[in-house]
Formats: sequence, C-alpha cells, structure tokens
Amino acid sequence: MVKHGKRRGALLDVAASMFGSQGYAATSVSQLARKVGLSKPGFYHHIKGKKELLYEICHFSMTHLLKGAREAIASSTDPVAQIAEIIKRHGSFYREHSDKLASLRQARFLAPPQRREIFGMQHEYLDGVRSILREGQRKKVFRAVSPTVAAFSLFAILNSPATWYDPYGDLSWDDVMDEIRVFCLHGLQVAAEQVRAAKPGETKPWPGRVRTGSKRGDVKTPFDFN
Repeated sequence: MVKHGKRRGALLDVAASMFGSQGYAATSVSQLARKVGLSKPGFYHHIKGKKELLYEICHFSMTHLLKGAREAIASSTDPVAQIAEIIKRHGSFYREHSDKLASLRQARFLAPPQRREIFGMQHEYLDGVRSILREGQRKKVFRAVSPTVAAFSLFAILNSPATWYDPYGDLSWDDVMDEIRVFCLHGLQVAAEQVRAAKPGETKPWPGRVRTGSKRGDVKTPFDFN
C-alpha cells in the first residue's frame, strides 16, 4: 500500500504538470485523482482541494528561489557575480521543477490570503534583482537601463527554456544556461571605454517605479509570462 506522504507527493507532481500545461481552471479534481489512481473521495483524504495543491506548489517554488537569491547576494559584493549566480541557481531549479515554475502563473486562483503571500514572495524576488541592478549602475558596471525593464526581460528569458529546449540537441542544459548567462550579462554590462568616458556622478534618471500592469492594481510578477 502506498503511504499517505507518497500519495500527496504524487498529487503535487501531477498537479504541477497539469496546472502548468493546461491551466488551473481547466484541471478537475477527477482528472488529478485519476492520474494517481485515486477515487474522488480518496483525493480529499489526502488533500483539501485544488487550491491547497496550488498553494503548496507555489510556496515550494518561491521558497527555493528566494533562498537561492539570498545566497547569491551574500556570496559576493560584485553585482555582476550576484546576477550570474542568480541566473545559475534559477536555471538549476528550473531544470528540476519547470512544471512547478509554470504553475506560478496560476497563483491568481489562490484564496486572497495565500495569493497575497505568494505575490509578496514573487515581488521580493523581483525587488532583489532590481536592487542588484541599481547597485551595478551605481558602480557603473551595468548600463543605465530601467532596472524594472531589465529584471522582467531577464526573467522572461529564464522562464522560457522549456518551451524550446531540446535535450537531444547539441547543447546540454548547462551549456544553454551558460549561453543565457553570457548573453544577459553582455547586454547589462557597460563596456570599459564607456566607463572611462562617463563624467563623474553621471547617471540616467530612471523613474523609481515603472508601471507593469494594464490597469491600476494589476501589477505583474516575474512569472506572469504565457
């Protein structure tokens, strides 16, 4: 007989796959139960409902991503090294848990308290990257681009490989992540001749906040990419 913990783990894995591929609303309890060999009453013996599964998936993902970002920031005082390490850690998590990351796009279906918690964690992750970018601009190692635009562009790249990566191709996953890291850092970094030509204290006055939603209150997160 399969233990309760293993059934719950199987449900989380199946739910992450189905939420990520066909969406939360289109996934029924019956489908989830059938995938792991449970009846509908058996499903509710292990889990309260779909929202609990979605919350656990989202919380698991954001807890690991935030831990990785904090460790990356603590590992160096160099903004370039910090961003490179965040790219590496995000890529490693994505390789193992791409379904769970895709499920973060469904966080809007959570109950309000859980939704606020997960969105708060997502914005903490975003703010951490933006802070590194601002510090890099202050030190004149990053270009004077909007930190918000740069951060969302970075996440758009990091959250997309599963849609195009071919594991049977010429490049391994680590090779692909190395290429992404080089590409992103090359786009962010200031060329040496630009640093020498810049006047002391010269910076570009980007606004402190860039609207990222289509209407007031509709603020986007790093995982709102379809």
